[in-house]
Amino acid sequence: DGWTIHNFNNVGISYAALGQHASAVRSYKCALRLWTPESGMAKTSILLNLGNSFVDMRRFSEAFKFYRRILRIEPSYAIAHYSLARAMDRSGDPFGALSVYTQATMVDPQLPHAYSNMGVILLNQNRAEEAVKVLEVAVRLRPTSAEFDNLGDAYGDSARYEDAIDTYQQA
Repeated sequence: DGWTIHNFNNVGISYAALGQHASAVRSYKCALRLWTPESGMAKTSILLNLGNSFVDMRRFSEAFKFYRRILRIEPSYAIAHYSLARAMDRSGDPFGALSVYTQATMVDPQLPHAYSNMGVILLNQNRAEEAVKVLEVAVRLRPTSAEFDNLGDAYGDSARYEDAIDTYQQA
């Protein structure tokens, strides 16, 4: 029918953007069946899209399989570590997520979302001092209002109220 791996992957992306995740998964799986090393597309990109769609459908165990498959292929793929950690957190495993976010930051120390999400998890666990440390990194890497708000919360929870005020004023 003339469809290429790129067509199937791009149609999957479009379905996912529309919230039609089951259709996205079907398209990604078709792309995966067509994949060859010569196809000009990274297999890990398709696997990441599949994992993300399963997260969006709250089918976490299936998402985990795809993220872990990526990491077997490319252990230094920081976004796969990040995506696995995010899925673990969303599935109710914040302790596992912290460990995998840490791995993501070891692979790519410039990954602001990983630090931000680690900080929020630590805040939720009443570990404000630890949250301050990672959220300070997040703010340095990505100085957005959300990052400043999270860091302000961590300062407040650490009884560092003047730092909290200064940080909130930067948001």
